[in-house]
Amino acid sequence: MMYFSSPTTIFVFVSVCLAAAESNTTYPQAKPALAVNFPDPALVSVDGVWLAFATAGNGRNVQVAASASFSEHSWRLLEDVDVLPDPGPWAANDRNIWAPHVYGLEDGRWVMYYAATVKNETSKHCVGAALSTNVLGPYSPVKTPFACPLDDGGAIDPAAFRDPKDGNLYVVYKVDGNSMNPGGGPCGSGGLPQDYRPTPILLQQIEEDGVTRIGEPIEVLDRDEADGVLVEAPSLFYSESQELYFMTFSSNCYSTEHYDISFAFSEHLTMPFTKSSYPLITTQTGPVTAPGGADMTPDGKFALFHGTVGQYESGEPIRHMFAAEAMQMGTDMSAWPIR
Repeated sequence: MMYFSSPTTIFVFVSVCLAAAESNTTYPQAKPALAVNFPDPALVSVDGVWLAFATAGNGRNVQVAASASFSEHSWRLLEDVDVLPDPGPWAANDRNIWAPHVYGLEDGRWVMYYAATVKNETSKHCVGAALSTNVLGPYSPVKTPFACPLDDGGAIDPAAFRDPKDGNLYVVYKVDGNSMNPGGGPCGSGGLPQDYRPTPILLQQIEEDGVTRIGEPIEVLDRDEADGVLVEAPSLFYSESQELYFMTFSSNCYSTEHYDISFAFSEHLTMPFTKSSYPLITTQTGPVTAPGGADMTPDGKFALFHGTVGQYESGEPIRHMFAAEAMQMGTDMSAWPIR
């Protein structure tokens, strides 16, 4: 394992306003890019249009939003689009699709990775893949899961990444070990910390068809005591100025104010990543409550993420989408909400 001295990379999110919450609690916020429940957004740019894909909601397995300009608050929900009507024969038909990620393949097709509840084992999710000739689908699911380590808790939060150094294609995802933690509680945090299971982030190389795995996945990150019950929501980008790979990820439980966005770095994509000694953005530093589920563009210049703005009567958080612009200068990086 390679270790590096603490980086001087700094992520700064500046609060610009307060947004009203959708519950009895008031949550300080930056201005949301999309003021609807839209968790775990993932970015793709197509023919000058930005698209974001998100966790199930609004009667769809996968939500989609679009904007002609990333730098303006012009995102709109595409309510008439049903990109993944069928998650596949292995998945439960319960509209419980999490954290989809879409990637354009070299042959002109599009692949969508997503986490779906496993049929006959609905306490766990696995990662599926689906293909389409149109970025807005409909996507046809592969008949078997892409990654399904049920004995370790299942798998969630997939994201594609092409290594700019050698052109190889990868999918990074989380093994959902906390789904098997004893004691219940939010995200499996009800038991003793020493009983928390690993939640490793795995990197899987794939063929150009987007669905065929090459070899076995490689562990590049895992939770430690500072991360609480889990790490999840990995997103990779390569910084040419620093000649380093960066991974953003979330720690702690999404339904608590301890949820955050952190980052790690590595000189080599397939080697373990070293975590920064400080998180990227937290509830305490603002301007978003329980920030998480960030997705960076491949060049690290833009990001989408969600933040909690209230609660439903069920207690589940209402999570709006926020946008940020990022800039690298030597070994430093700053990022701020789009105004």
